[in-house]
Amino acid sequence: MPTAPNPTTMIAAPATAPIESPPPPALLSPTGGVVGDTTGEVVGNAVGDSVGLVVGLSVVLVGLLVGVSVGAFVGVFVGLVVGVSVGVSVGALVGLNVGVPVGAFVGVFVGLVVGVSVGAFVGALVGLAVGVSVGALVGALVGLAVGVSVGALVGALVGLDVGVSVGAFVGAFVGLDVGVSVGAFVGALVGL
Repeated sequence: MPTAPNPTTMIAAPATAPIESPPPPALLSPTGGVVGDTTGEVVGNAVGDSVGLVVGLSVVLVGLLVGVSVGAFVGVFVGLVVGVSVGVSVGALVGLNVGVPVGAFVGVFVGLVVGVSVGAFVGALVGLAVGVSVGALVGALVGLAVGVSVGALVGALVGLDVGVSVGAFVGAFVGLDVGVSVGAFVGALVGL
């Protein structure tokens, strides 16, 4: 249930007049506020734009420098790696293609020159050895055949000459001996 109000605590507040704000100074007019707002907005926008432009350009410039530096480094590194790899591959391929024909040509040329020289030298030595051996054999055979033939002819001639001389001498001697014997025998028969 509700309590009754305490008469000792119910003291009425004195009546006061409402507080009114002082009127604005004469310098603060609505036109001045508009001009001040406009001027502040223009100046603030200009300063903000300038600061923003400077900061933006600084950020762009820093980003550009960092990007160019990193891009150049990465580009040089990648270009170096790729260039070295491609250069080694191309160099090896070109060197192989060029080196094999040139090496073969030089090898054939050198081999031909050396081979002809060595072959001529060896051929001369072998030919000389074989030629001397064959020549000595052929010379001995020919010399033997010719010598036998000439010897037989000379022997026959000498033998004929000597035989005729000896035969004449023997015949004269035998004829003299036989003639004397026969003559003596015949003379004896006739004398008898």
